[in-house]
Parts: sequence; structure tokens; C-alpha cells
Amino acid sequence: MPLRLAAVLLLAVSAASAPAQAPATLSINDGTAKAQSSPMLYGLMTEEINYSYDGGLYGELVRNRVVGGGFAGLGHWALVQNGTAEATMAFDRSTGPSTAIPSSMKLEVKAAGPDSRAGVENEGYWGIPLRPDTRYTASFYAKASRPDRTVTVTLLDDDTGRALVSEQVAGVGTDWKQYSLTLLTPRGLAASPRRHLLLSVTEPGSYWFNLVSLFPPTYRDRKGGNRIDLMDKLAAMHPAFLRLPGGNYLE
Repeated sequence: MPLRLAAVLLLAVSAASAPAQAPATLSINDGTAKAQSSPMLYGLMTEEINYSYDGGLYGELVRNRVVGGGFAGLGHWALVQNGTAEATMAFDRSTGPSTAIPSSMKLEVKAAGPDSRAGVENEGYWGIPLRPDTRYTASFYAKASRPDRTVTVTLLDDDTGRALVSEQVAGVGTDWKQYSLTLLTPRGLAASPRRHLLLSVTEPGSYWFNLVSLFPPTYRDRKGGNRIDLMDKLAAMHPAFLRLPGGNYLE
């Protein structure tokens, strides 16, 4: 008999002949404290897994806001050509809002008009959740090939294509500059994540964008801050510490 087979048979016979063990019993006495632990040891740990920060705790609603992620640098952005508009979009490495961010998204518009808008839209994190009668803070860096251009910022419904709220930003010039505005959603709006953000123009020319942002009201009204609903839940646990960004991510 081969040596390996004999060893396997011996182990099987030994296991079959071993007496059965009684199930283990664990007794807990919760009426007596055996040791004291410091209240400073009770806290929270967060970690960037499954979009727990971007798309989660962090309030930013635009995905790939600093253009450069995903396929060709334009992940989660899409070209919009309404009516007879003709345009292209591309990732431009030759110009950006600063030396730290030397690239941008370029919108080249060949034809456009009031009823034929061209633009770029962002899908957010599986949609942009909007609530009724709520002020959202939008901002973006932009420049154009011609002075005094107008960019329209719109929040749209995914299912109907209807504009829920829209505001114009005039005076976009040939140098990089940040533009900010407030978008107030209608009172009767049904809360839904199936919305997206659109930047559009009605005049031919070249337009560059980067650092596009959209924020809901934030925890304690901090600019560029965190979501209120999640921060309220974290604060309600009264943690003695918050470990950020966590464990494995830190390694």
C-alpha cells in the first residue's frame, strides 16, 4: 500500500474512534464589571471603500470635478448637442486653471443657438439627488476663445429631460476665472436621485472648463463640507475620536 494512502486511512480511523466532545459553553455575568476602559477608546473609523467619502460623506455632487479621471480624462462627462447644434468635447492637456491643474475639458462648438444648445453634462454619483425648495451652490472655472460669453448652468430630470432650475453666468472671458451661483429647486419637486448637471452655451467658439462643483446644504453650513444626514448620525454617537482615513487605506 502506498505510504500516502496508508497515512490517510490511519487519520480516518483515528477520527472515527475519537470520543465525541461536549459542546462548549460560554457564561457571561453582566452584573459585575471586571475591568474599566477609558471613554476615550470609544470612537469611529471611516475608510474610503465603496465611495464612502467621494459620493458619500463628502457633499460634492459632481463626479470627476477635477477633470482628468476615467477614459480619456472625461469619465462621467458627456457631450450634449440639442437641435441643430454641432460640437465636440476633448481632454485638453495644454491649458488649465492653475499650474497645479494644467489640463481641462474643452468644448468646441461649431454651431449653436438659443434653441440648439451645445454643452457638457455630468451624471454625478449614479445620478444627482435633488430635494425640493433647496439651495444648491454651483461653481466652475472657465475661459472662452472670445470675450463676454454666457454659460448656462442647468439641473435636469433624467427621465423627462426637463430643466428643473437654470441660471445664466455672463461675462465669461478669455482668461481662467471661477464663477459661482446659487440654484434654488422648486417647492413641488419630488425628491429623486435621477437628475444631472448641464453646462451649455448658445454661441459658437471654444470653451474650457474645470473644477466644476455642485454642493447641497452642508453640515453646519461649512463651505465645501459634508452631508448633513450622515454627519448628524456620526455626531449622535458622540465619538471620542474619528480615525481618518481608516486602517488599510492608511497602510
